[in-house]
Amino acid sequence: MKTVSLIVPTYNGEKYIERFLISLFEQNKKPNEVIFRDDHSTDNTVNIIKNFIFKNNINNWTVYINNVNVGWRKNFQLLLSTAKCDIIFFADQDDIWYSHKIGDMAGYFESNSKIKVLSSDYDIDSSQGNIVNFGSLELEHYINSEVSKVKFSKENFTIKRPGWTFAIDKRILPCYQEAQHQSIGKSYDAIIWQIGLIDGSLYHLSKVTGKWIMHDDSAISKESKKIRIEKKKILTKYFCDEYNFSKFCLNNISNNQMNAEQRAIRFLAKRKQEYLQRHAAVSSGSFLTFLSGVYNYTKIKDLLADLSFIRKL
Repeated sequence: MKTVSLIVPTYNGEKYIERFLISLFEQNKKPNEVIFRDDHSTDNTVNIIKNFIFKNNINNWTVYINNVNVGWRKNFQLLLSTAKCDIIFFADQDDIWYSHKIGDMAGYFESNSKIKVLSSDYDIDSSQGNIVNFGSLELEHYINSEVSKVKFSKENFTIKRPGWTFAIDKRILPCYQEAQHQSIGKSYDAIIWQIGLIDGSLYHLSKVTGKWIMHDDSAISKESKKIRIEKKKILTKYFCDEYNFSKFCLNNISNNQMNAEQRAIRFLAKRKQEYLQRHAAVSSGSFLTFLSGVYNYTKIKDLLADLSFIRKL
């Protein structure tokens, strides 16, 4: 039977963390290990976790504390390097897991060795913040009435579910770690989603496994505000990460480290050129540079967005 790790990054989550802890403690299938890593919180988050562990006499939950704040991306990477079990679940400090989540998702890894990444559906509580829309998901075929392979397509390449709905097989970690090293600013969940999609090992459970609590204190909400303030710097870094990620995948396919269909290879080659062009156009701010590479764009909305940005520089 496969073992289960659960990793939880925390930071200043005292308003939300206890209800998550309760939902985790009440899981029908208990994880073999739960690893918390706090990113140098300035509130009572760590004490709440430690008191919960003590009060419920839990012996397989561990709390690590960063000496300095490293940011949510780095914190997740540190957690992933610590997890030891066959299946790794991702969690956020402010969501609620339904009691069947671990049991249902772990069961599909047991029954189908092709699954390396499994996402699920979720409920939303947006009473404290704005809704983040991940868009619709194209599914290829069903294993049964609930689980299906995610279809490789340009639309599906953009992540369609939040990372806390994911569970992964540890077999995917070496590929993820190398990709993350080459695309430092790219989010862990986007990398894992896209590697699974390219590799043909990304599957989806069409069942709600928890509730996403959306609020203005969340990392994704804070990051969207930062993007508006430092747009050029962040855009060029993003374009560079996407170029490096596509280059990494193509290299791994050619070295037989990853499996991929020809349509995925063609897509990645085009994407590599597109993001090289977008980086050149936006970093230079040159209309001529933009114009010389217009043919590399695959989406009109991205072309218009870059044009609008360059005209405002």
